[in-house]
Amino acid sequence: MPLSSGRSGCELIRELVPAARHIAVLVDPANPTSTASTLKDVEKASRSMGLQIRACNASTAREIDSTFASFVDERPDALAVGSGTFFLDRRVQLAYWPQSTRFRQPIRGATSPKRAD
Repeated sequence: MPLSSGRSGCELIRELVPAARHIAVLVDPANPTSTASTLKDVEKASRSMGLQIRACNASTAREIDSTFASFVDERPDALAVGSGTFFLDRRVQLAYWPQSTRFRQPIRGATSPKRAD
């Protein structure tokens, strides 16, 4: 189920991490239609659930790394990943985020192990 389904994505995060309050949402600004839809749905759902959402833009592998680096200080409770081919192609990089930042958090979005180096 794509993250842009809004409330369902937020509900899943709440189910996986009941104490989650601060959610980082990774979106691709190069895909404006998906980004706008994802953020609209997630922000609406988050208000009703009392979640704080931080939109993080990434349209390159380096931007994903920079976003992950910012999480060391910001410490979101969970990461939600928007839909789109870019994130699907970068799913290995996204899956290894917890190890790269030395703390584990649930990841919501594209999964399926495929090396995309």
